[in-house]
Amino acid sequence: MLKTERHFVSLYHETYDVRAVFDSPLIGDHAGYYLRLAERFGGPVLELGAGTARISRQLAASGIDAAALEISDDMIDAGNRWGQPAPADKFRIIRGDARNLPRDRTYALVIAPFRMLQELDSEADVIRTFQEAFSVLQPGGLLCFDLIDIAAAPALMRPDRTIQRLPDVPHPETGNRVRISACERLVNPDLRQYREKWLFEEVDAADQTLRLEENWQVHCWYRRDDIARLLRPAGCRSAIWYGSFTDLELEQPWHPGRDQIWLCQSDF
Repeated sequence: MLKTERHFVSLYHETYDVRAVFDSPLIGDHAGYYLRLAERFGGPVLELGAGTARISRQLAASGIDAAALEISDDMIDAGNRWGQPAPADKFRIIRGDARNLPRDRTYALVIAPFRMLQELDSEADVIRTFQEAFSVLQPGGLLCFDLIDIAAAPALMRPDRTIQRLPDVPHPETGNRVRISACERLVNPDLRQYREKWLFEEVDAADQTLRLEENWQVHCWYRRDDIARLLRPAGCRSAIWYGSFTDLELEQPWHPGRDQIWLCQSDF
């Protein structure tokens, strides 16, 4: 029987890690860059909005103390079920909100990968997240995060009903093929927000649909001057921006690119 869902549903969570692998040729291997950043600046590391903790698990497997903070039980469960095993003495999951961090530990590096900040609802939430991240940094510690540079991707600010097929991925448990399509983009310029409808379809070896699920993804967009403005009230002492992950490794700042990667220190 065909199952159709119209809310935030399981195929999105179940394929989260495997999609990251298949999407890396399109959007880059963010995990690899954050791993090299942690190797350079040291741990412990706190990952905000960690999802399945894919990056934190890789850090821990490399011997770096890592904590993954995630608010979604579904994401945590998917990571525990299908995520990369991580050594218990190097890895822990914290169920919590990036806007209200626990104060039981401090970190050499706090990261918010894969455009996590764009999923927050308002500028006030972004400022609060910056404040919380700075509050748990060790002296001299760094906050690193990435976002889409909307100036390099202006199409995201325009409505679109074109269906775009994304790479098919194997389901991590059944091995069935999962088709993914971006079907629609709605834009609210007043909120500087875009909403995209994605369809996830799991099919068997005979190409019969087993599950069909709809997922809406909501993101806000920020320009570089927006982020600089939001960092100031959060207590940022210094910040440097890179236009691509390649620039980050080559230490070539202020080069235009599709991404914004920020390295920040606070006044605390």
